[in-house]
Amino acid sequence: MIWVYANGLDDGEVARFDQKQEAKSIGNNITTFRDMESWQDVDIILNILAESVATTLRQQGLMAKEVSIYFRDSQLKSFTRQVQLDDYTNLSSVILKTAKEICRRNYRFQKPLRTLGIRVRKFIEQSQHVQLSLFENIDAIREQEKLETTIDDIRSRYGHKSIRKLSMLVDQDLSAYNPVGENDNLTDVEESK
Repeated sequence: MIWVYANGLDDGEVARFDQKQEAKSIGNNITTFRDMESWQDVDIILNILAESVATTLRQQGLMAKEVSIYFRDSQLKSFTRQVQLDDYTNLSSVILKTAKEICRRNYRFQKPLRTLGIRVRKFIEQSQHVQLSLFENIDAIREQEKLETTIDDIRSRYGHKSIRKLSMLVDQDLSAYNPVGENDNLTDVEESK
């Protein structure tokens, strides 16, 4: 096998240079410089992660149906929990709310947290028709989409820290993470067929 590879012999199909691989999941995680010892710490990191993941979804024109949270404590023990959403989304507000619910249901701070991650899966194209619940406020969802798209535009022009939520200023060191380029950006891609 090594001889075959070394001699450039391969029977595999050649992918076109413009062929895009489909993402199986999109996520990001942050290992903090200090332990997270309170829900306030966790909420700051979840906020950064939710915004990062939602921005990537919108950039790729996708919406997700599943949110999972990766936990790793200060003793390096880790586990993951996931939830199926009622509707597809690419909104950081929905991802953040879901992430907070998962965390509060599954973590008790017997040991401090060191790493948190958010990953989304089960995609559809944003342009596809999405059936919303009868109880959803469609106007509020559209307004939130406009707001988050505007925030994406401002950040792409003036940098990630140009616009932040007030709650992020509670701990400026912890909220200083730039989710683009500083941390592990976890995007899995499906092999080309």
